[in-house]
Amino acid sequence: MNFLKISVLAFLVLILCSLSISAQNKNDYFKFRPQSLSPDCPEWASLMYQDNPNVNEVDALYRTFYQSHPFVKNVHSQNYKFWKKAIASKVNSQGFIVEASQAEQTAFYDQLKNQKEEILNNPQKANSSSWQSLGPFETYDNGTLTPISWQVNIYSLDISNTNTSKLIAGTEAGGVFLSNDKGLNWDLISRDEVFCTNISAVKFHPTNNNEMLISGNNRIYRSTDNGLSWNEVEFTSGSIYEFKFDPANANNVFAVGSTGMYKSTDSGQNWTTVYSATCWDLDFHPNNADIAYLLKSNSSQKKSEFLKSIDGGNTWNVITNGWYAPEVFSEANDGGGKIAISPAAPDRVYVALVGDSKSGDNGWIGLYRSDDTGDNWTLPSGQIGGP
Repeated sequence: MNFLKISVLAFLVLILCSLSISAQNKNDYFKFRPQSLSPDCPEWASLMYQDNPNVNEVDALYRTFYQSHPFVKNVHSQNYKFWKKAIASKVNSQGFIVEASQAEQTAFYDQLKNQKEEILNNPQKANSSSWQSLGPFETYDNGTLTPISWQVNIYSLDISNTNTSKLIAGTEAGGVFLSNDKGLNWDLISRDEVFCTNISAVKFHPTNNNEMLISGNNRIYRSTDNGLSWNEVEFTSGSIYEFKFDPANANNVFAVGSTGMYKSTDSGQNWTTVYSATCWDLDFHPNNADIAYLLKSNSSQKKSEFLKSIDGGNTWNVITNGWYAPEVFSEANDGGGKIAISPAAPDRVYVALVGDSKSGDNGWIGLYRSDDTGDNWTLPSGQIGGP
């Protein structure tokens, strides 16, 4: 591919990422969206977290606040920076975040894909004098002449069960990469696609590593030809955090994310919604595929619930014995968590919970432990949250 093609493609990707269309002030727009705010929370931050804020008003309040207060990096300032980047192209002339329909989003992505293919097939149509590379061609460590590579965010990674030399990775910028030599070399396998939003989850089929699932553009995509082509199979209107195949039946696969839990019974081609609340993580017992665990948000209780299935994920029950409950409900918020299990102790389950149980917890609730497949829980540290 010549320099002109690369330049134009990079320009198209930049346009695509800046024009990404999504839903109103979703949780995905924040690193961590508190469900309750302390009395000393700045007015600009309180407005920013509302469901339909006026972005211009938030910006004005933000500037006014820091004219009379020293800047201190905290969860609100980090959220503001993340939020502004996420909604940059979604704000209308009145200052509100605009929501596009699924059909409008699809038409937009199709248009960009057609433009991309036209440029690749007819590079002479582009004006070669429009762009030239100005660098920098090398970056250096601060205050030195030592070459260094700065941050490149990998949001998701998976290793094939059937060929451990084969890896797939999803990036913040929307690229999907494949390695066949344990990660020493990588090929971009989404070159012909217009994945703009971050690739938040990737997964190989457990028995056929030419089949893959990814999450991007608020959708689930599936490839059956080793990434040569991708088909949209489900519109999720949010990010998927994890794909999990049923260890006993590879036709069954689950997806959990910001808009709920989805299930497929045909290896990911068709999907149904199981839960519409945010689901953070899902895992199976290492030795018994009938037992599965799910971590799901309950907004009315301001916490994440632990659910257990004993029939391979067909039905789920909420487990409460010893499980977490907020200490000060008015100050609590749910930030999610992750499930951890090990074949070395197959009946033991750990769950790390983030969020706040009371003021001052600073985003950490605790590491909960069960020794009986999730039926009963303890908090080994003996303390919920901070300090």
